[in-house]
Amino acid sequence: MTITESPDLEAWYASDNSRYFGGKLPVVMVGWADMPHALGETFFAHGKPEAIAIDRPLGEYSPALTRCVLLHEEAHIARGKEAHDAIFRAKLLKAIKTGGCPALVLQ
Repeated sequence: MTITESPDLEAWYASDNSRYFGGKLPVVMVGWADMPHALGETFFAHGKPEAIAIDRPLGEYSPALTRCVLLHEEAHIARGKEAHDAIFRAKLLKAIKTGGCPALVLQ
């Protein structure tokens, strides 16, 4: 898969890192990719995060949903692996509750 770097996505990542993750996320490449079976994906190599890819058509369709998918991928980086376990869910929920993904309404 080819990931095209995006200054806009990288700026959102940096902002989210500061706001929701205490500046603890490492710098990674964040960009667009054509992803027919996913909205986003985080790539790890040897246990370290390397990149986040966001589906290009998603960005064209909905910037608000794109922000939510990016936050989801950032939670994987905060967790340290591509898993949807309790630790990942706690990191994502904390970010959402502190204002991340305002398009998502919690009940």
